[in-house]
Amino acid sequence: MPSTGRERMPTRHPATRDVPEQVIPTVSVLLALVFLMTGAMKLIGGWWDRFEVWGYPVWFFYVIGVTETAAGLALMRKRTRLYGALTIMAVMAGALFTLLRAGDTDRIAIPALALVLAVVVANYSK
Repeated sequence: MPSTGRERMPTRHPATRDVPEQVIPTVSVLLALVFLMTGAMKLIGGWWDRFEVWGYPVWFFYVIGVTETAAGLALMRKRTRLYGALTIMAVMAGALFTLLRAGDTDRIAIPALALVLAVVVANYSK
């Protein structure tokens, strides 16, 4: 029988229909806390030795610290969540590039996880 275009679209189970609406704010807050903490650590002087080892100027870790802190704050509000997630995606892509270039492959799991979580948050943020 030919399609009339009036067939009912399959619906998801009610328990799973709103999963992004329930999960994304939680993931956003957790990601925000991580980046507020790591950004603050960079701003108070942590990590500068690693930036030197990786070949970046010492002042660059302040730029990353401000960027991570701003992204963490942006993730806390629904209206700015997408921008925070996009910023984290850019910073984590740079972190992965840096770690791979430096041969620190044992450290890539956490930035890779943060990148994946930021992609998920960005995907469901409008």
